[in-house]
Amino acid sequence: MFARTSTLLLLAVLALGAAGASKEKQLRDDIIACSTQPGDEVLAHFQVSDEGHNLGKASLDITYPPEDEPEATAINCIIVKDLMPNTGAVATLTSGGIGSTRITVHLESSFTKGLSFSIKLMGQR
Repeated sequence: MFARTSTLLLLAVLALGAAGASKEKQLRDDIIACSTQPGDEVLAHFQVSDEGHNLGKASLDITYPPEDEPEATAINCIIVKDLMPNTGAVATLTSGGIGSTRITVHLESSFTKGLSFSIKLMGQR
């Protein structure tokens, strides 16, 4: 009886661990952070792609707004979607965030793979 209970408990723990691991991977693929406000509009919406490299990783830093453009009043929604899921590409918000006037998103593929992301920013001008 004890061995059966221990086996069931071990299986339950392994199942929970596998579910947590898949959720963690999903969080690495996409960034969705929104605190929309009345009057928000689309500040930018674009797609970024890189076919990959034979002996390395594709790596891009996207800054909004570009250095030569005025900053927004507030960025209230950041949506970064991986358009090529299951390739190991990741998106990381490296500066700024909700309420910021400027953000930088770092995109990186896995070794020899490409990447393709859609980035949509909403906020106040």
